[in-house]
Amino acid sequence: MIPNYLQEMFQRDFGSQAYDLHSSDRNYILPKNRTDCYNKSLAFTGGKVWNSLPNDLKQITSLDTFKKRLKSIDLH
Repeated sequence: MIPNYLQEMFQRDFGSQAYDLHSSDRNYILPKNRTDCYNKSLAFTGGKVWNSLPNDLKQITSLDTFKKRLKSIDLH
């Protein structure tokens, strides 16, 4: 549900699978970072935050339901 220019910023981690499975962890590969500035970029931080979410939250297909559930968890 994200625009193409943002999709290109992130690379899915399918583990040993060649394609996305509904039951997969749906994580992103975190790019190698060499500077503190890059650690604060969307490409790194966005993937890191997404990977830290519970798997059941990542599998929600409704944006409204996702937002409601996201508000109920502690991201710290």
